[in-house]
Amino acid sequence: MMPTYKPYTEISSLPGSGGVRRIKEYHLDRHAEALANQLEALCRFLFSAGGIAEAGTVTLTGFDLQVQNRLGLTLDGLAPVQIIDETLTLPSTPATGTKCRVVMAAFPQLASPADSYTDPSTSEMVSQPMSVGLGGLLFVEGDTTNYPAIPNGAAPVAQLTRTSTDYTLDLIENTPPTFRW
Repeated sequence: MMPTYKPYTEISSLPGSGGVRRIKEYHLDRHAEALANQLEALCRFLFSAGGIAEAGTVTLTGFDLQVQNRLGLTLDGLAPVQIIDETLTLPSTPATGTKCRVVMAAFPQLASPADSYTDPSTSEMVSQPMSVGLGGLLFVEGDTTNYPAIPNGAAPVAQLTRTSTDYTLDLIENTPPTFRW
């Protein structure tokens, strides 16, 4: 099964590109795709299941869950995910007693500085922030009985329960990845 995650953003999807790729952009996109495919192949070669390699720090203050220096592999074993320092504000909408989960989802994060390219014939400028981040925090809501399943393309962070005033941090999930041998 082919993964839906690739850790890069195609230039043709960026604002100002007009949905068009020129030779330089095409080359950059294909290069990024080749790197993403190699990274995925390496992960599949080394691991049969994902998990957390470096636990880092997970802190809950009211509705804000802060994750720092956490590194893992998606549970399907296809992509590394990393959070350097991110705070996720949890929603206030779940009912009291609802069990929830926060995960590191494998999707590209835009980073600065951006590389900009100007087409000499049309003067159109395409700015490409480099997609170097390997994940972001995602909130998954369950029900009052069970914690929700970890979605494809994600690694666990924490299990939480909604209280009448905020959330409780029930468990920081730190199961390590499984090596193939």
